[in-house]
Amino acid sequence: MQDSLQKVFQSSINVRSLAGSNILERASPSPTRFSHFDDPFGSALPLGEVLPVFLYFVRQHPERLWNWSFLPFGIFMLFWSLSNFIMIWIPRLTSNWLGHPAKSVAQASTMGALPSFTPFRPPTPTAVDPLSLERIIKHRVDAQTTELFQENQKLKQELTTLHRLIANAPVIVYAVDRKGRFTHIEGKGIEHIGLSESVVGQSALELYQDQPYILENLRQALSGSEHSWIADYEGWVYEHRTSPLLQPTGEVAGFVGIATDITERVRAEDTLKLTQFSVERCADAIFWIAPDGKLLYVNREACRSLGYSRQQLLTKTIHDINPDLTEGAWAYHWNVLSRCGSLTIEAHHRTQTGRLFPVEMTINHLRFNGKEYHCAFVRDVSDRKQVLDALRQSKEKQTRLISSLRKQTSKLKNTLQELQQTQIQLIQTEKMSSLGQLVAGVAHEINNPVNFITGNLHYANAYIADVLAIIHLYQQHYPQPVPEIVELSESIEIEYILEDLPKLLGSMQLGADRIRQIVLSLRNFSRLDEAQKKPVDIHEGLDNTLLLLQHRLKEKSGALGIQLVKDYGKLPQIECYAGQLNQVFMNLLSNAIDALEEAVERGQFSAKPGGPQIWIRTERSHPDRITIRIGDNGPGIPPEVLQRLFDPFFTTKPVGKGTGLGLSISYQIVVERHRGQLRCVSEPGQGAEFTIEIPV
Repeated sequence: MQDSLQKVFQSSINVRSLAGSNILERASPSPTRFSHFDDPFGSALPLGEVLPVFLYFVRQHPERLWNWSFLPFGIFMLFWSLSNFIMIWIPRLTSNWLGHPAKSVAQASTMGALPSFTPFRPPTPTAVDPLSLERIIKHRVDAQTTELFQENQKLKQELTTLHRLIANAPVIVYAVDRKGRFTHIEGKGIEHIGLSESVVGQSALELYQDQPYILENLRQALSGSEHSWIADYEGWVYEHRTSPLLQPTGEVAGFVGIATDITERVRAEDTLKLTQFSVERCADAIFWIAPDGKLLYVNREACRSLGYSRQQLLTKTIHDINPDLTEGAWAYHWNVLSRCGSLTIEAHHRTQTGRLFPVEMTINHLRFNGKEYHCAFVRDVSDRKQVLDALRQSKEKQTRLISSLRKQTSKLKNTLQELQQTQIQLIQTEKMSSLGQLVAGVAHEINNPVNFITGNLHYANAYIADVLAIIHLYQQHYPQPVPEIVELSESIEIEYILEDLPKLLGSMQLGADRIRQIVLSLRNFSRLDEAQKKPVDIHEGLDNTLLLLQHRLKEKSGALGIQLVKDYGKLPQIECYAGQLNQVFMNLLSNAIDALEEAVERGQFSAKPGGPQIWIRTERSHPDRITIRIGDNGPGIPPEVLQRLFDPFFTTKPVGKGTGLGLSISYQIVVERHRGQLRCVSEPGQGAEFTIEIPV
């Protein structure tokens, strides 16, 4: 506070040019020191300047108002100013009782205030040692030098960062002087626009003199106005934006420009235009529909088929053109489609004239930018309906003809029954021969590519392991890749791929091994050695057959899996026709699986513990024969069916699912070809068990 007052008073004195006189001297009681106050104007003017300053500090620091440094001074200011203003306006009263008492009080207060002004006296300047002055100057110079160096380093670092950003960004920054010469150029892809950093100092107008379009835009940029243009450089498309460089006088000194690579954007725009063109010219009518049923977009075919203009059709709702979709039905339809995602239905559309025609609609539920839409592809199926009607009429006619033929065929039933045994034998011989040749050929053809796949999987594992190692090294040594790599890595979920790829290769290896096992089972199952008996392992034939049926034993969606129980005894090799016995095993196991699947569909296993089950037991029941039992816990076989089980062409399965020859052929193979026995024991609800006995 004292320093502030001191400075203010000193400034006031200097401004008024009091020539070193100080306010304390003016307050002296000596008569000679107050001689210049006899002029009331000369006294009032300085005090008129000091008084506002005094009032300002009192306003800023009211707590000092009653300080002993200010109280006497305030009394002095008040009475001295009062006496001088009285003398100004009433000069004749300068020696009267009103003026002089005021001066006396002012002088007395000055003497009282004199000791309190001591803290406000300016300090006496002291002489400075030259060496100290030199050190002070050197210290300040060093400090300023250090500060300048730090600022310079900071600017260099910022400039380096700026250059790095420009070098990695898909932009080119360049500057051209007023004569058209490059003064600066840097950025990524300079070579794409046919330049290099060495063009600095060369004329841009000369470099592009054979390209009138670019040349014209450069001249326009040199004219001093902001300018932008797009140029194609042999497949690379860049957008240029330039701003003039002005001298302090306002004269154009050149321009600075930024060229941005928009090649991908232009390609995307072209692709979008092609897509829009394809949608607009599509042969199917296309509708984009909002949740409230309002039509948001229709293509040209939609307008043509309904007879509306585009503007008219976009004011309609789906209820206006599809009478099958009322508002209530539309809400239900929207909910169903939002769950399943896509739906193909048949409906009718109403034209502007009111005509209805049948359509087939494929509707997709889509979400885009947080909103839901239906996109419908609609095709007029009037011609198809006409063809279907004609086909239906033809089918009815054919049905009547077939019915007539069946009546005629029934007359030949007796004759056909006489030929059944011969026919069965022929079918069996031809079937096994054809099946053996076909399966053997297929197994051989499959085996070659499987071996190729299996052999290459080893190298694929090694190659992919190397690739994964390189990727891990890149991630370790370059943890901050460019944004394009980060974006692509996130979109393809690179971490999941790195984790799942070895598992994928392992699954492929297991699949290839599985195919090889199936091929081996096919070759063993269809041996072409029916001409003579050979010693074979019965268990191997059973396992090969089970391998071919493995897919039917597994659990499926919504259905229980079938449990397989194998209880193999110790059997010798049996002289038999291996291919024919494999066919017997296939027929019995397939029938058991069919019965269990039907029981699962009827819910038989939901009311009792345990699931569907098939068991296979083998034993040497006698020294001269072996026994094979194949059973299931299915619905069983009714007695009336059990009596005709091995009759030719007898089947309980629907048309198209059974020929009635499987068990009949199996019976002939076991009984007639191998001199064995084939029996079945079953009760309704308790399953069925087939027993095969073959002599050793």
